[in-house]
Amino acid sequence: MAFTPVPNTAIDLAIDYLQTLQAQQANFQVGFQFVALGGQYAQGNTAFFPRAAVEWWHLRASWDQQEQGPAALLSLRTFYDSVAPFVSPYCYTNDTDYDLGNTYLNAYYGTNVN
Repeated sequence: MAFTPVPNTAIDLAIDYLQTLQAQQANFQVGFQFVALGGQYAQGNTAFFPRAAVEWWHLRASWDQQEQGPAALLSLRTFYDSVAPFVSPYCYTNDTDYDLGNTYLNAYYGTNVN
């Protein structure tokens, strides 16, 4: 999620990541979805914590063989770490992220936790 427009640097990182996967002919598939929210959820009452977000990035991977999993996950985590400084620490609740560890409550619910 992002509460301000993501800078070109982050977009360039995303493009580079996807082009690198293609050039390396990665043996896993990556799906990348950009959704413009425009802060529209900020209008009215809603339990959705990041309702003032202007966009979100949904990143996923899939693979055919179990042994491909570690490389796919490492690739996603490396990319995620590279763009983390450009986005918020929050996540959409329905997108389970097992890498959040002890920060998951804040990432999913922000100030709604208390």
